[in-house]
Amino acid sequence: MTAHHEEVDATEAEGVQLELLVSPTRIISENGRFKAMEFIRNELKEPDAGGRARPVPMPGSEEIYEADLAVISIGQFSDLTFLQNDPDLTDLVLSKWGTPDADPQTLQTSIPDLFIGGDLFRGPQTVIQAIADGRTAALSMHQYLTRGEVKAPKKEFNISKGKKLPQVDEINFRDIPKQDRVHQPHLPLPEREGNFREVEATIGQAEAMAEAARCLSCGCLDVWDCRLRSYADLYNVDINKLPVWTERRYALQTDHPFITVDPNKCITCRRCVHGCSEYQIQQAFELREVTKAGGPPAYTPFINERCVSCGLCLGSCPTGALTEKTDGLPGPWNLTRVRTTCTYCGVGCQLYLEKVGDRVVRVTGVENAPPNYGHLCVKGRFGFDFINHEDRLKHPLIKENGQFRQASWDEALDLVAKKFLEIKNQYGPDSLAGLSSARATNEENYLMQKLVRGVFKTNNIDHCARL
Repeated sequence: MTAHHEEVDATEAEGVQLELLVSPTRIISENGRFKAMEFIRNELKEPDAGGRARPVPMPGSEEIYEADLAVISIGQFSDLTFLQNDPDLTDLVLSKWGTPDADPQTLQTSIPDLFIGGDLFRGPQTVIQAIADGRTAALSMHQYLTRGEVKAPKKEFNISKGKKLPQVDEINFRDIPKQDRVHQPHLPLPEREGNFREVEATIGQAEAMAEAARCLSCGCLDVWDCRLRSYADLYNVDINKLPVWTERRYALQTDHPFITVDPNKCITCRRCVHGCSEYQIQQAFELREVTKAGGPPAYTPFINERCVSCGLCLGSCPTGALTEKTDGLPGPWNLTRVRTTCTYCGVGCQLYLEKVGDRVVRVTGVENAPPNYGHLCVKGRFGFDFINHEDRLKHPLIKENGQFRQASWDEALDLVAKKFLEIKNQYGPDSLAGLSSARATNEENYLMQKLVRGVFKTNNIDHCARL
């Protein structure tokens, strides 16, 4: 059966009896109403031209099945009557199936201003394929309307260990633990009868994230920013003329808390070494020789204990040899950049919060902007997980009877002011003190000392660089 096994299992679970290798021969009616269908059984013979076993009817095996309703579902096809009725389409070149033919790269037909796609061009396929065809056709139409000609898009430079998963050498998965997929909840059988309720329920956020975490991340995490790939595209490098490894020659270095080192992608440009030693003055990178017997000299980067996790090397690496550890693939998301000032200390480093929706997924420094000129410390570049943490306080909380409840800012500030006044009136102004922070702006620090001196009526105000 050319059906997904999930569909077959669900059909049998609902009590449907499947009759395989039978063909309908006639519909039987009585008094103008459907009564039964006649089928003939088949046996499989020699494969046809496509390699599929050929079903052949078995004479004398006819059987009649009585039923109340017949649902005819024996395939699908495109309605091509418009080809016969439109005089402008008489010169349209057709395929051997009688459907319009087109360039598979541009989807342009033999009539220059006619583009097709989806099931009309490919036969029964998926919605995703139809959407992809729509995008390709739109780009081709834009070329035709603006330039008067259509050219196939340039094929990007890609390296693959196999176009399909079974083609990938299993040695690439030897250290990866197997984990079952999340099963979608289904409505119990008794609750499906006699109604049109949704059978397949939706998994929750936790299940969705667990399922996404099963992804093997087979592709290169630097695919959208790899400068080596960009140059390969620019100079039309033919991947078919290059030797491609079927497995990693060198193990990944994953000991660093924020950075993964893939020596297999290192081109020994030494930008990580020079940047760390000359700009960061940290000398946290070493190049270790990994020359294979009889081969040319080869070196791979290694991060030593002097690393302070500034992340400068991530922006310097032109390939995927150095990548930021992430919970998922980094793209190709439409990231929104928000420029802001880091508040971890008083330096005022300029940075970009790169986010998808309301979720910050990466932080980068602002190039050519003082005072940091793109450089960041470990807190500025990697210390943003708290933003999306489920335990982060996002609203004022007031404790009553041993329990916290959510409150408005006005209510919380009124309570704080009331408590301060009670302490001041009972114990005097010097019972209160204020500590300001280097993370705050000069204006905020000024207001803090005004609060202490002008409202508390005390000079107990100090500054703490680590606050």
